[in-house]
Amino acid sequence: MGRVFGLLFQILLLHFQVYRPLSTPSSFLDSAHLCLPEQRAVLLEFKNTISLDDYCDDYPRTNSWNESTDCCSWDGVSCHVVTGHVIGIDLSASCLYGTLHDNSSLFHLQGLQRLDLNFNKLDGSLLENSSLFHLQGLQRLNLAHNNFNGSISSKLFNQYV
Repeated sequence: MGRVFGLLFQILLLHFQVYRPLSTPSSFLDSAHLCLPEQRAVLLEFKNTISLDDYCDDYPRTNSWNESTDCCSWDGVSCHVVTGHVIGIDLSASCLYGTLHDNSSLFHLQGLQRLDLNFNKLDGSLLENSSLFHLQGLQRLNLAHNNFNGSISSKLFNQYV
């Protein structure tokens, strides 16, 4: 019985050594520079089109976004550890305000799987033909507690919640 347990333990240990690096958040990979230059440019363009609310008590995550650092290490940004593509953006409660336009640079991140912009002061029109809804890999979308107008069909709503 002890031998079987030992073998099982070694298999589990090997499993975590092989598969864990693929699921490790990019913040643990400080020495790796994964950010693709065009993705950094897209994120910085978004940052420059949105303002920060000076009267906000929350921490604006975009403060860590600058051209001299790896965008995969920026607050609120998650990258695929192999390809370096941005797969997640969490800017919830980040003191953002302004208009999220239909042609926002964020919608050019084709590998984006998760986008969380809740608890900001963003506005704009949520049209079903918006570029936002054409992100093929998008699995989770949170735009709650903003000032968007328009309506989203139940089909699109159910796709992202």
